[in-house]
Amino acid sequence: MARIKDVAAAAGVSTATVSRVINKHSSVSESTRRKVLEVIAKLNYVPNHGGRLLRTQETKSILVLVPDIRNSFYANILYGMDRLASDHQYTLIIASTYSDVIRERNLINLLQQKLADGMILLASVLGESELVKLDQDYHLVQLCEFNQGTTLTHISVDNYQAAYEAMTHLISKGHEKIAFLSANNNFLSTKLREMAYIQALKDHNIMPDEGLLIRGSYSFESGRIGTNIVMNAVSPPTAIFAISDVVAAGAIQALYRLNLRTPADVAVCGFDDIDMASQLTPPLTTVAQPLEMLGTMAAKILLDKIAGKEVKRSTVLQHQLMIRGTT
Repeated sequence: MARIKDVAAAAGVSTATVSRVINKHSSVSESTRRKVLEVIAKLNYVPNHGGRLLRTQETKSILVLVPDIRNSFYANILYGMDRLASDHQYTLIIASTYSDVIRERNLINLLQQKLADGMILLASVLGESELVKLDQDYHLVQLCEFNQGTTLTHISVDNYQAAYEAMTHLISKGHEKIAFLSANNNFLSTKLREMAYIQALKDHNIMPDEGLLIRGSYSFESGRIGTNIVMNAVSPPTAIFAISDVVAAGAIQALYRLNLRTPADVAVCGFDDIDMASQLTPPLTTVAQPLEMLGTMAAKILLDKIAGKEVKRSTVLQHQLMIRGTT
């Protein structure tokens, strides 16, 4: 059975253009319309009526799925998202998946039951093929985390470059024994930051030490535990790069309890620049993601898709290394 992407490929247009032709949008040129209709007839394509109904009956709601709403990283993202959505008379339906694939699928039923006009996914645990199938019938945007090489619309920062800059900063301060408190997951951002950590060391003729790469979670406790592990090693690090600011905060507490000063004894660098980062003592050096802007842009892109407008497949926002008191 032909799918909308088969029609788009054969006609040499986007799936959004095919959708606009089906729904008789006036923005499509007559020549493009004829070409798409010819391909539809040739492939005997039958539009998905559930998807068409979703596009024509607006709920003025957006489904937003996050791994854990308790994570402070998402607060400013959701704030930016909500502000933009509100400006367009849309409301957000926000739910935590807890990275459980069954729970995520159950929540997506809200979209399939026509209770939302589109969906924004933060760190989805669904496979690429499942997401692509959903994208054929519904409007979705992947935010922060996405499948490498995906054809789906996504927005993030350059995680590799951001982590590389953080590592370069630590190395420029004379540190050669640098621990990385990473996370045990399949997120692309985690893989890219780990790759940058290792490559930065190699580029500065420093042999990576597998014992200094600790994979835990994004929690405060994980930062505390990981720091205790590396600081009790035979050759402990003089700097710690944490995968998130919350993990970095846990590292700073662990160092304090070990009677080690930051940055005099051990430097610490985080990632994200959540509100807490600048409020710590000393203030945390970290990679700033434009959290509010990420949320705003994700909402804007999704609303453009809902309106039938062409959108960029990939949007990369600028990060910034915030050098503060912990390095």
